[in-house]
Amino acid sequence: MNVSEKVAAAADAMLAEGCELKDVKNSRIQERVGGSFRDIAPALREWKLKQEKERQAPQPTGGLPEPLTQAVTRAAQLMWQHASSLAQQRVEAAEGAATQRVVETQTEMEDLIEVLSKRDEECARHTTALKERDETIEALRSENKNLTANLAAQGQRLSQMEELQRNLAKAEEEAKKEMRTASELRGELRALQQKFNSEPSRQQPPNESSQQPSAPGFTMVPKKDVVR
Repeated sequence: MNVSEKVAAAADAMLAEGCELKDVKNSRIQERVGGSFRDIAPALREWKLKQEKERQAPQPTGGLPEPLTQAVTRAAQLMWQHASSLAQQRVEAAEGAATQRVVETQTEMEDLIEVLSKRDEECARHTTALKERDETIEALRSENKNLTANLAAQGQRLSQMEELQRNLAKAEEEAKKEMRTASELRGELRALQQKFNSEPSRQQPPNESSQQPSAPGFTMVPKKDVVR
């Protein structure tokens, strides 16, 4: 049923209930069918014009019997009441479904807001963790740079120490060679001195020793002073 039909049915029911035509108003129709005054007013105006035309039209001489008229009126009232009851049930069902949907939507929104809040907290924690990790990485880079510099310095000192050790080993080897050479020379010198002192022709009396020439490259010494 459209708005006009609903308004007409409600107005007819009010007349059947004994209401006067002048008492059929927009507010009372709205109580029965709902809707807005903007939709009810033109439909009710049209219905009243139709009622006035029907009342002004000449009535037929013969009419329905009063019992039949009352039965028809009663049937119309019952039909209207039944239609109004069905409409009210549908409206209530629709309102209940809408209310339930609103509640479910609100619950879903609250759950979604809670999830978003948790996600924001997790994002904040991850952001803080990333910041701390960046700071740790930067500190490790700085420490690595310092360690690299220290290792380079230690490597340089190690190279210097190795060079000193090589020079020391070389000097010790040269000193050993010099010592061996000196020892060999002393041995040769002792041998030559022994040989020189052991030759009979080289031995002179003590009072004439100062007058005899010495062997080339050697100095005469008493036998007891020869290094053995």
